[in-house]
Amino acid sequence: MSTITTLVWAELLYRLYPDVDVVTDDQQWMNGHVKPPIIQLETDIVSEKTHTPQAVRIIEDVGLIFRFKKVEDPGAQQPYIQIDVELLRAYLRKHKYQVASQAHKTLLVLQEPTIKTFKDRVEFECRYSYLLNTDSADISLPGEKKPEKINHFYVKSDGEEIEA
Repeated sequence: MSTITTLVWAELLYRLYPDVDVVTDDQQWMNGHVKPPIIQLETDIVSEKTHTPQAVRIIEDVGLIFRFKKVEDPGAQQPYIQIDVELLRAYLRKHKYQVASQAHKTLLVLQEPTIKTFKDRVEFECRYSYLLNTDSADISLPGEKKPEKINHFYVKSDGEEIEA
């Protein structure tokens, strides 16, 4: 799971659904530590390719599961209080399937999502790509070895080594 894209998706979901909790850990849901309504968020890296010497294009899948709250009244016509997934779909259409994050300085370019509706949840799946800057010191790709930076330079002057 990519940390940057998880933060970008969480930022978007909190903006669109401020009253709904976003969960990134499946074990929390499986162990019953969170109660609906919630949105489960999962991202998975599909591929990464060098785009330029300074950037890598990452392709990932995202899965959002909108879990609905069950109504306690057994006689209710609608047994679940649903989360409006059309709000997310309309936002993506309006922004031409691009999600921009100011806080994380990342732009996700999405493909058309697939949405499956069930009685207690809606599953939203989508593939997207983004560029990851490889010059940044805090970001590294798996298996990549970065050369050590040289911060001090020395020159010989009159047989003596001095810092330049």
